Amino acid sequence: MRTYQHPTLLVCLLAVLLAACAPEDLDVTPTATPTPVPTSTPIPEATSIPTLTPAPTEVAETPLVDVFVENVPEQVPAGGIQWRRDPERDVGRVRNVQNGTAKRLYLIERQGGKANFTFGVFDTQEDALVYYEFVKDLRTVLENGEINEEFPLPNLFGSGLYGSNAIFSIDNYFIEVGIEQFSGTAGNPLPALSRQAIKIVEETLSSVAAAAEAGEVEDRSIAQLLDALPQQVSVGDVVWEKGARSLLNVSDGAAVSLPWRAGNLRLTLYMALFDSETAALAWDPVEADNGIIPGTATLTLGEQYVTLVCDGPASGLEVVRILAETLNALADI
Repeated sequence: MRTYQHPTLLVCLLAVLLAACAPEDLDVTPTATPTPVPTSTPIPEATSIPTLTPAPTEVAETPLVDVFVENVPEQVPAGGIQWRRDPERDVGRVRNVQNGTAKRLYLIERQGGKANFTFGVFDTQEDALVYYEFVKDLRTVLENGEINEEFPLPNLFGSGLYGSNAIFSIDNYFIEVGIEQFSGTAGNPLPALSRQAIKIVEETLSSVAAAAEAGEVEDRSIAQLLDALPQQVSVGDVVWEKGARSLLNVSDGAAVSLPWRAGNLRLTLYMALFDSETAALAWDPVEADNGIIPGTATLTLGEQYVTLVCDGPASGLEVVRILAETLNALADI
């Protein structure tokens, strides 16, 4: 009998036979060793669930140069001439200013005169002086300019065929007054307008200093009243928007000025809070010559009195009425 000599082939045949006889659902795939399911470690029960408190949002302060601009009233009396802000030309930022910021606004008067104010705020007094010298060399009318001892030093006044200019450096602030066009018979309005520009800066700085000394921007009650005012007021198709407020100095109460704008229109709302009705009725922030204060409303809120005064176009009177109704709706302050 012949012996089979190929054991390897025999093993293969046996494997084929076993596979053919295996059940169809037999899983012959190798199974991985199961991984234990992780479990959480118990923690002691907390008495309260901590919450993440978002960091308080810092309210951006209005740049001082913008406060100077906002504090220029709608009407600027200078000598015997009544100037007003030019509604056709927007406030512009001055270029080529190093270590500071400067902005220019424009004025007109009824006989066709044109003028401008430039306010600059610099990091240091030296920076303001550097810019003062820069403008001095830039303006041809200042080549033969003269110092006016009646104004803060340094200053320089100059006049020529193309207008008149005066420049001032006060601490770390720069002021320029320009007369672009003037044909009146009342003399050169440059000194009178310069006094107004300097007055605006001095009064603004005084208000800022008073607010810093008090440790707050305005009286708490005034702040609550301001928060109650809407950001916008619609009068017909005109939408007035609220600007940045400035603190005013009053002896018997607390007061602020609040600019409102509607396109090229502008009005200033003065608001004061008094404990005395007599003081509220007598308050005259616009110093009306005829004793008639324009756009005035006096309200009683609790035991205090609120006076609103509008200095601006006739449509501003409607703004005062709407704001007065808003404040009148308050039960308390």
